[in-house]
Amino acid sequence: MKPRKARASQIFSLDFASSASIFMIFFVIFLLAYSRLKDETDYSERMRNLMLSSNKVSDVLVGTKGFPEDWTNETVETIGLASEENVLSSGKIASLADIPYSNSKALLPIGNFEFFLNLSELSTGAPIFSYGIFPYNNSTSIVPARRLVLHSNGTGRTLAKLEVLVWE
Repeated sequence: MKPRKARASQIFSLDFASSASIFMIFFVIFLLAYSRLKDETDYSERMRNLMLSSNKVSDVLVGTKGFPEDWTNETVETIGLASEENVLSSGKIASLADIPYSNSKALLPIGNFEFFLNLSELSTGAPIFSYGIFPYNNSTSIVPARRLVLHSNGTGRTLAKLEVLVWE
């Protein structure tokens, strides 16, 4: 009788070990899938926030005059580059150039992200104005927002492209 009980308990131990092994394999697969899904969700959320910030900044810059409307680098509370909607003022662009980057980040709806502005002529691509910090070579999350605008340069208006890069 002793050998029979020992044999039965051996079978039970083998069943338990194989069941535990199968459970552990499925549990590890579940954890890996969950981790990957969480990483992808976090990345999507970061990119969504970058896109929202990029669009907000470009909307504010081309759609508003700022506050106060005749702001200078000493009086600005909200940055806006428009003399009228979608028409950028060369005077406000010059005033923006005089504002330190860290101050301008606080005056724009940018959050904790970095930004870079590039204004260029549409027909030739010639640069008109650049401002901010260009994304580093190892930056993985960069979202552009592009707007067609008129650039009022004192002698008239030219068609231009404003590109806002928001990155982390």
